[in-house]
Amino acid sequence: LSVYDHVLVDTGPWLTGMAHSGRDRLGAARPALALAQRVLVFARATPDGATQLVEWRSAAHDNDLAAPVFAVLGRAGTDYERSHLAHMLEVNAGLAHGFAGVHFLPEDRRLAKARWNAELVRAGPWLRAVRRLVAEVTGPVPAAPPGPVVDVRPLLATPEVMAP
Repeated sequence: LSVYDHVLVDTGPWLTGMAHSGRDRLGAARPALALAQRVLVFARATPDGATQLVEWRSAAHDNDLAAPVFAVLGRAGTDYERSHLAHMLEVNAGLAHGFAGVHFLPEDRRLAKARWNAELVRAGPWLRAVRRLVAEVTGPVPAAPPGPVVDVRPLLATPEVMAP
């Protein structure tokens, strides 16, 4: 955070706690999310994907995530589908812990070709939508620099920490 303007962290799809599984599956993700200024949560543009976003947002609220959360649904089809999915997110997430914004990345024939050829998408509606999303969520860098980065590796090597 002290070196780069933006840091991306992929936490995986679930934000569960120890109470659900008996072990903390995202122990490393929670500190990263606690430092986040903005959070983007991605899902498929389907009712199932929207439901997963609502569940993730609810778990994030239960874990005291304070940063604004943006929902991003990929490869959305028609205007009707987008409207229906946005309504599902609004109604089910509720005002207390809803989304700061909902974005749709459109279907684009260039995606399948780029994926098949292991290339980046270099033009088209999908790339334009990604650029709009990035412009909205990155915004200006905060005026105050973040605190110093703490390297915990030396602490883990001390005898006091390693003692049983």
